[in-house]
Amino acid sequence: MSNKEQKAGSLFVVGLIVLMCLMAGVMWMQKTEPGGTDMAGGPFTLIDHNGKAVTDASYKAPYKLVFFGFTSCEAICPGELKKMALVLEALGPLADDIQPLFITVDPDTDTPETMKNYVEMFNPRIVGLTGTSEQLRTVHEEYKVYSAKVENKVSGGHTMDHSSYTYLIGPDNKLTALFNMQTGPQEMTDEIKKILESRS
Repeated sequence: MSNKEQKAGSLFVVGLIVLMCLMAGVMWMQKTEPGGTDMAGGPFTLIDHNGKAVTDASYKAPYKLVFFGFTSCEAICPGELKKMALVLEALGPLADDIQPLFITVDPDTDTPETMKNYVEMFNPRIVGLTGTSEQLRTVHEEYKVYSAKVENKVSGGHTMDHSSYTYLIGPDNKLTALFNMQTGPQEMTDEIKKILESRS
């Protein structure tokens, strides 16, 4: 296969992943309507990027900003984590009330060390979380995350199709705000700032 054909094949796979993520997001939104009782969030037990067992109660910050993805993602995850980093910076001191988390959808590949090296490229405050397949299945169900392994016939490896929302989880472990790929960093910052500043 020529380099040109390989490049075309890779671009097709990336485009297909983006399309599938968008479709998964639409399906997720149809299943979960804001204000309904079937909302995302909940307790978890996972392993952080230092290899330490953690739970949702391990973090002092009352709010959590959570994104699900995987470290070899080429299309979605880098952009969303970059956005998360920009939001944390824009929030200034208010960001102290938020613990940013990146939870893998690919535990077969994303070891704690891999997660650590990845999240440190974006912001040192972001904690990468992995775990056993059962632990991750539980948290994925709690957060209503869609994910599926997709074999990459071009490279011989695999990629992951997954929903691509960023969740702001409140002190009660329930969804406070939901942001999609189309939400810009300024819009996300403004919404989070409004929520944090409105606390009684």
